[in-house]
Amino acid sequence: MISQAIRQPSSELLAALKSRQLLADLSKNSSPQALLPDLYRYDLHELDLQNVDLSQVSLIGVNLRGANLSGANLTQADLRGADLTGADLRHANLQDAYLFRANLEQVDLSGANLD
Repeated sequence: MISQAIRQPSSELLAALKSRQLLADLSKNSSPQALLPDLYRYDLHELDLQNVDLSQVSLIGVNLRGANLSGANLTQADLRGADLTGADLRHANLQDAYLFRANLEQVDLSGANLD
């Protein structure tokens, strides 16, 4: 049975997520999902994730309430059921992001790419 509990990120994961150069050490053939673990149901509320590359990363059920995701690359990210209430998504790239049942209340999408 899969646990439905909200998981707390480790200090190492927090440091990686908060780094604005999250992918700086990856080779050209690597992808964000190779660096990040499955983030299913993590509590990442109010984190500063400005300009971070989370393209193609699974963020299913993640708590991102009030998080700063301005300028973030969320291309093809899986945000099903994620709580983005009050998040800052100004100028974020949400191209082909999967937002089914994501909570987008009070989200700032100014200048965001929603193609």
